[in-house]
Amino acid sequence: MNTFRWRVVAGLVACAAAGCESPQSGEVFDAALLSDGRVAAVGYIGLDSLERPALTVLGADGAEQWVRYLGSSGIGGLEVGTANRVTVDDQDRIVVAGFVRAEGGGDAGVVAAYGEDGGFLWQARPFEGGESEIRGVTTRGGDVVVTGFARVAGASGEADTQGVLTAKLRGSDGALLWSDVLAAGPDRLHVTSGLAIDVSASGDVGVTGCATAADGHSDWLAASWSAAGSRNWVSRRRGGGDLGQDAGDLSVAVKGGFDVDGSFYAAGTLFEGLEGSNAELAKYTPGGAIEWTRSTGVTLPDGLPSYDRAGALAIGDGRVHYGGAVATSVGGWLLDESFVAAVSAAGDTAWTSGFPGVALSGEEVFDIAAAGNGAVYVAGTASIHGYGRDLAVMKLTEAGDVVWSESLDGVASILDLDRIERIVAREDGLIAVGKIDWGFGAHVAAVVKLDPVDGALLWAYPETLQGNQKIHVVR
Repeated sequence: MNTFRWRVVAGLVACAAAGCESPQSGEVFDAALLSDGRVAAVGYIGLDSLERPALTVLGADGAEQWVRYLGSSGIGGLEVGTANRVTVDDQDRIVVAGFVRAEGGGDAGVVAAYGEDGGFLWQARPFEGGESEIRGVTTRGGDVVVTGFARVAGASGEADTQGVLTAKLRGSDGALLWSDVLAAGPDRLHVTSGLAIDVSASGDVGVTGCATAADGHSDWLAASWSAAGSRNWVSRRRGGGDLGQDAGDLSVAVKGGFDVDGSFYAAGTLFEGLEGSNAELAKYTPGGAIEWTRSTGVTLPDGLPSYDRAGALAIGDGRVHYGGAVATSVGGWLLDESFVAAVSAAGDTAWTSGFPGVALSGEEVFDIAAAGNGAVYVAGTASIHGYGRDLAVMKLTEAGDVVWSESLDGVASILDLDRIERIVAREDGLIAVGKIDWGFGAHVAAVVKLDPVDGALLWAYPETLQGNQKIHVVR
């Protein structure tokens, strides 16, 4: 595995757009590509010791072009919050989704659109009846669909309720076309939420997430709506294990998407009580019935629970790819080991793989991209040197063979927890976004571009990340 090491020092990041000269924390959660190869990255930037929701557009060469902050007007305000997701429609409009801190407290879910030149187009709040947050967004046919959570204050003496929010907005002006909230039980740590959203070729909307039941436990959720907003089907699942019906605590479907035939896939974590949890992939028919499920995990010695989880999904090349982390035991210590698996539409597992390296402090796959030419790109975090966690990317063939594997290390410390949240694959380069951590809670946003042929680092943002670059080969 090749290792690009960056020595992160004080003064690393300057927020020129905000006029700040001191180093600033930040993280990037998502990225999308404009038609000319520019990168739209979203997350937050730490300004005045507060997290500000930000959209940064970089040129095809990685140079910063402009920054916008979600606010009450869409172009200012510097509200506290986070930009969670971004997408670019077929007219190169950039649509950002997240939340800002509402007046009087609580979070307000926000969706905003900008032109390719940074001009503000519109901003919308799909839910006005209480606290909300948008966690997933996509576009199709000129419209914008979003998912997240919405919380409504209960009547006197009654608990607040929280549900999965799904809404469609008109892409030209943000006007609300329809919205729906899947009601759930009492509010419980904001776990009742839609986390990912997709639109099928016929216009159906699919959402994955988790839903809190009346007994306070969360269930794995997958649901579908018609293009007009009527519910097609809702599927809620609960794990088993030794705790029986109490085994839904950590069940959540994190990623989901439609195949070309209208089938829907969801990947996530199904809690199994005292037995731990399973990293699971489920296939749903167009009518919402579960056709099959597949789990990837290991059996640990001495009766130790195995807390396996999945958080990555990519559909393409006639297969479904999912990944995450499975537990492993080293000298009695429970550690995480990365995995990615390719499964056919019939449910047959073609291959499994994971990051090469030293699994001493944990590994995990956070995102997968199927390029459409048989290549599969995997991104996340891995321990390459036996300490800390590094940004990790690898390329696999359609047979699951490793073509190349790269580690991008921010700082040589046992405390660093570098990670890649999202990877976008295109013929002219791979864009990976996440954070570089230098320990003790200090971290900065990172956007990198890699050559898809050999994994070579083409550029990194901020540019100063490349200042002390050294290339190593770890065998």
